[in-house]
Amino acid sequence: MYTNGTRLLFVGDELDFVVIRERMRKFDCNVEFALTGREALLKLETNHYGACLIAVMATSMDFVQVASIIRDEVHQKIPIIVMSESLSEDYRNRILAGGVRACVERPWDDRAMAAVVETIRHHGNDE
Repeated sequence: MYTNGTRLLFVGDELDFVVIRERMRKFDCNVEFALTGREALLKLETNHYGACLIAVMATSMDFVQVASIIRDEVHQKIPIIVMSESLSEDYRNRILAGGVRACVERPWDDRAMAAVVETIRHHGNDE
């Protein structure tokens, strides 16, 4: 079960990081921050995280590219969760088909964060 200090990596801007960090504290998760996709890849190579949360505008690559790099170059099977504004159904389906575990749209309230935690727990049960 992922509680008691599960480490998550959030890739996005600092304002969104503060929101996510505060919300996830309610679920006993510790959230670390990366501003860019490159910084996130470095952290993923050297640390263990329960999931990688990526905000829409965090990277110049699209989510399918980011998921591919994490899977192929960093060799991590952690859940990748996209944190976004609204996404078209076609783009959402392409993201999910490309290795992203879930897409969570704003508002990032407690209900949305509970969905993130459930995704992480489900991943833990798959291993």
